[in-house]
Amino acid sequence: MKKILIIVWCMMLGACINTLKTPTKIKGDFSKVDLEGVIYLTKKDVKNPKKVDLIDSTTINKGKFVFNLKNVEVGPLTLKLKGKKGTLDVFVLNGVTKINANTEKFSDSQVPGNVSDSLYKRNNTLNMSLVFVQLGLAYGNKIEKLSSDSAKQVLIELYKKTSEELKIFKEDLVSKYPGDPATVYILSRGDVKDYPLKDMMTLYQKLPVQIQETSYGKLFNEQIQKLSSLSIGVAAPDFSLPDTSGKMISVSSFRDKILMIDFWASWCGPCRRENPNVVEIYKDYHSKGFEVLSVSLDKTKEAWLKAISEDGLIWPSHVSDLQGWNNAAAKLYFVSAVPCTILIDREGKIVAKNLRGEELRAKVKELCQ
Repeated sequence: MKKILIIVWCMMLGACINTLKTPTKIKGDFSKVDLEGVIYLTKKDVKNPKKVDLIDSTTINKGKFVFNLKNVEVGPLTLKLKGKKGTLDVFVLNGVTKINANTEKFSDSQVPGNVSDSLYKRNNTLNMSLVFVQLGLAYGNKIEKLSSDSAKQVLIELYKKTSEELKIFKEDLVSKYPGDPATVYILSRGDVKDYPLKDMMTLYQKLPVQIQETSYGKLFNEQIQKLSSLSIGVAAPDFSLPDTSGKMISVSSFRDKILMIDFWASWCGPCRRENPNVVEIYKDYHSKGFEVLSVSLDKTKEAWLKAISEDGLIWPSHVSDLQGWNNAAAKLYFVSAVPCTILIDREGKIVAKNLRGEELRAKVKELCQ
């Protein structure tokens, strides 16, 4: 049934997207509100969102505007009204994309009847909500008052709720909208790793060639290929990073050991809450060959060292290049969220990913026997 759904959906998308880049029209109707002036249309680079290219500009005339575009692939574009705060992201498809404004807040404009746009924005909303909660928890860890009262518990519960909503959304994304260009775009942003590799390969193979050949379709395929090199049973990619004293430590130096690579950060609440469990497992199984290589995504050495001390992380192997999310090892291992753990056996092969709590303990016990 799942495969039939994928095929049917992709046939529908193939009918709508008959060429890679076709003339596209964006029609805006702001006549119900007082929005006038010059409006700009921009596009972010799929691999480097900080790089923004100006596509076109036009003037709102009597509350309406039109962009007639050529050689623009389907995907998200951003509109900016000169002199107004905020921007409006729109997932543009071939043909006509309509935008209506019902309030004077430009960023609240609606894109009726565009499923891709709805999926794209729902994903953005959930991810931003999760980021704000994580920031709140990180800030709360620095404030004694917040860490000791009910406010922190409220944030923890909100984090769990938002995480579950995002999980359900991602499941629906692939099961209900497998061939939608917004699904492919979202997956290309790093979410491929959240699904079984086999399912992602099947999804990609069933996509219309027009979507495969978009910039984000190609990136999606690149990430599938990269994930295949990190599958269970393959040799763990090697890397070397400096420890707290500047000494380089590599994955390969732990051969014949049971190694857990633990990607974390001082500002990561879930990481800090899991640390006591990892400490206890290390104490119980270090003598049997269990080692931990902690890779911090911090940007300052002070915060990194302080967290190591506060959490009592007693193993000696702590490394970081202090580049935050640009950490070389994190990029190599396709890390887009922390905590993230990779468990490696004595032969240097990946045997498990993202285990925590009792699941982690049970797997380490099994490997150390």
